[in-house]
Amino acid sequence: MVVNSRFFRFSILLLFAVGMAACGVDIPKETQSSFETMTVKKSDIEVPMKFSAKMKGQADVTIMPQVSGQLMKIYVTEGQQVSKGQTLFVIDSRNAQHELESARANLQAANSNLQAAIAQANSAKLEYESNKKQKTKKYELHESNISGVDGSGWLAADGPDCYVKKRRGATKNQC
Repeated sequence: MVVNSRFFRFSILLLFAVGMAACGVDIPKETQSSFETMTVKKSDIEVPMKFSAKMKGQADVTIMPQVSGQLMKIYVTEGQQVSKGQTLFVIDSRNAQHELESARANLQAANSNLQAAIAQANSAKLEYESNKKQKTKKYELHESNISGVDGSGWLAADGPDCYVKKRRGATKNQC
């Protein structure tokens, strides 16, 4: 019976295949395909990846120009690395030129005022020296008039007490 069961299975399978063919179901046939082959090598592969991140520089720097004015040309972009002494911007120099000319005019006016003040001070000094000489001459004249009274050389500056003592016989050193 073992042979019959095998035979029975085979016949059912054959009938099933014939039935399928008769119904119009296509049984896939093996087709030859062409495949491209390649040799596999061991190597590193760079895989580009994008990540979101916040970056902060080593130092934040505030840029402040020494003069004010409109930017005429910008040599850098935001986030670009720069080095010390590198030109970043060109500022319109017309405002700075006007300020420089104004400062030069103010300096020239100040120099003129200084020269006038120096001349006035020299004039005042000469007037002072002249007045001083006149006062000295008047004092010398007055002194000679006092000492000329008795011809002894006693001065009013020695004081009236000394003059009285002199009249009583005192010497000049005793005053």
